[in-house]
Amino acid sequence: MDPLHTQRLGAVLARLLVTVGVVLLVGALIPLPALASNVAAARHASAQFHLPRSPLSGSVLVAQALHKGLLQPTSHGTGLTPLPQLPTCSPTPCALPNVQASESGKPVDEDPIAANPSNAGDLLTGGNDFNCKSVLGFYASGNGGSTWNRTCMNTPKGDPFGCGDPWVGYDLGGAAYITGIASSSGSCVPGVIAFEKSTDNGQKWSAPAVAVTPLFSGGLTDKPWLQVDDNPSSPHASALYLSVTQFDATGNDTEISVSHSTNGGASWTTTAVDTVQVFPAVDPFSDLAVGKDGTVYVSWMRCSASVECAGTQATLLLSRSTDGGSTWSKPVTLATVALAPDPHGCCFYGQLPNTSERVSEIPVLGIDNSSGPHAGTLYAAFYTWTGSFMVVEVASSTNGGSTWGAPVRVTPPGDPNDEFFPWLSVSSGGLVGVTWLDRRYDANNLSYEAFAAISNDRGATFPNLQIAQVSSNPNNDGFNGGFMGDYTGNVWNSTGTTLYASWMDGRNGVNMQDEVGGRIGTGSAPAWNEVKSPSAGNLLFGVAAVSASNVWAVGQDGNGLTFTEQWNGTSWNVVKSPNVGTGRNNLTAVAVFSATDIWAVGWSQASSGIQQTLIEQWNGTSWSVVSNPTFATPGNCLSAVAVVSATDIWAVGFISSGVQETLIKQWNGTSWNVVPSIDPGTLTSTFLQGVAAITASDVWAVGYQLNSPPSSAQTLIEQYCC
Repeated sequence: MDPLHTQRLGAVLARLLVTVGVVLLVGALIPLPALASNVAAARHASAQFHLPRSPLSGSVLVAQALHKGLLQPTSHGTGLTPLPQLPTCSPTPCALPNVQASESGKPVDEDPIAANPSNAGDLLTGGNDFNCKSVLGFYASGNGGSTWNRTCMNTPKGDPFGCGDPWVGYDLGGAAYITGIASSSGSCVPGVIAFEKSTDNGQKWSAPAVAVTPLFSGGLTDKPWLQVDDNPSSPHASALYLSVTQFDATGNDTEISVSHSTNGGASWTTTAVDTVQVFPAVDPFSDLAVGKDGTVYVSWMRCSASVECAGTQATLLLSRSTDGGSTWSKPVTLATVALAPDPHGCCFYGQLPNTSERVSEIPVLGIDNSSGPHAGTLYAAFYTWTGSFMVVEVASSTNGGSTWGAPVRVTPPGDPNDEFFPWLSVSSGGLVGVTWLDRRYDANNLSYEAFAAISNDRGATFPNLQIAQVSSNPNNDGFNGGFMGDYTGNVWNSTGTTLYASWMDGRNGVNMQDEVGGRIGTGSAPAWNEVKSPSAGNLLFGVAAVSASNVWAVGQDGNGLTFTEQWNGTSWNVVKSPNVGTGRNNLTAVAVFSATDIWAVGWSQASSGIQQTLIEQWNGTSWSVVSNPTFATPGNCLSAVAVVSATDIWAVGFISSGVQETLIKQWNGTSWNVVPSIDPGTLTSTFLQGVAAITASDVWAVGYQLNSPPSSAQTLIEQYCC
């Protein structure tokens, strides 16, 4: 039997065994880690936990292993550290202080968040909480996220096993809802969607009840997404909607359904959105949005698995209902994306590079329900695989989802590392908020921080802001690098002024917890970012700017010759520059008077070994060497240059005649001339390294003095004035 058929048979057998409640730990399934007494030893154990290569959600697969006693997550302390005051920040744009909503202990992952539309201080988040018997934990705050209370959701009578996938929401009256998967079996199949309700922001919760049952006999209702119609003008105001991936009893065939309730969850009606997809076609990962006219939109991903969907092209689909979820339109394509590959054979829908973590592809929906210029615009956030890494994109539609524009990348084009688990929501004023996990600051493309972007131009631009104060290593997930969750969350507060975000955070170094942060204000806060340039073998020593689209950098190339490059507003490009003699040349500094009058200084070395000062000028077309006084001494260098005017330019450095002495030169519009400088004190070597010109009669030069031999040093400052 060839390898492809062997893999296909293994995948089918794994799904069939899951159906009867058996977790297979051979072949592609790596042994599960034991709970180590030494946390560090458990964290770095050589045996990693790989989820079965199955289309079922990661939460369900982990819950199956947990209920069978085959998995023990690692723990980290207990207790919460509340913020001392209401989370806020200034000046804007700014990131909110981070606060852990979950209680520590065992891992907490997959973190949705909701805000009460009738009270700006009420927030509700949750997670797969492995401290809870139901694997479903939820956290409510009445003070904007400063403090949180915790509850473990119960499971309905007859369905005692919790199987994760939490979601949260509020209706217009302020009632809170929490949902998740429950089952009569430890295999989580069959499985239903259960929910609880609270009218006092999570102080007390109702008895659990069933909202969604399987459409397939003995099937599983997987990956539930709750959306409440919080539009007061809607004909279905406060209606509850739950989208679900319906799996048949074998875990093969799938169908997207949406259930709705118009009486606060007292009763539910479930409707299939599209036709059944027969394996290898798979329909997972849905999301919902509701327009102010009551139109309901549901999105999902469709992929085709040879053995799995990882590494394939997937279609993101959208359907809508104009009658409160009773009937649904024919699906349309909102985008086509590439899924991340799975080189470890661990991750059915794609693997987070450099880990054994699964990554989901959820087309996250949001709609502009404001009265602003972009009212009615639909947005969808998702990732696509470039062939090298994952990037977050947003697509938009201005005609109710009938057609979609080309996706726009949310992050800077130069960022080369992975971006994953995006979420999107739209404020009451029409601002588009996107959050995601981003590896841009880790050269090894492993650790991540949470980021947020807010667009005020209908998704054309997305100024980025880091919102996590500490980085997280995904391998510190509490499952030895095998499961960090499938999704994050974000939401705007009721006034549309603060974007809250929740994400899986591993800053404790042991496991994931539910962290809450966010941002206030549009635009981008200043931050340093690496900008790619022609760098192989080259060194840069000086930089000067004419404008935002005309910047010059100078240095030495890999052959030991002068090197200059120019920024044109989009990219850095090498510009040819001359050299003197046959030896090494180096440009150490550059200064600008105008776009056609730029000066660079440094040194050149003759074949005899004598080093002379080097000055070059850019005239708007090319660089040329400008003659300047030279010396018979072996080591001479210009270190810095400053411009007063076109006829008054200063350069400083040093000359060597056994010991180093300060060197200052001035351009008078016609020629360079040496200007006498000071070599003070008894220290025998002096160097000038920098110069700044305020006016023609106020110029400063700085450097240092050294003993010979150099056993001590002191600063040197000189002023041309008075």
